[in-house]
Amino acid sequence: MSEQSVSGRASQEFLKGLWESNPVFVAVLGMCPTL
Repeated sequence: MSEQSVSGRASQEFLKGLWESNPVFVAVLGMCPTL
């Protein structure tokens, strides 16, 4: 397994966890018009 695919998978897991386990974070991003 190449180093790039490992880091890509790690970032995918991180972002998936960020969206799925933080509904408050998602709501704040949705309410912020500048983002």
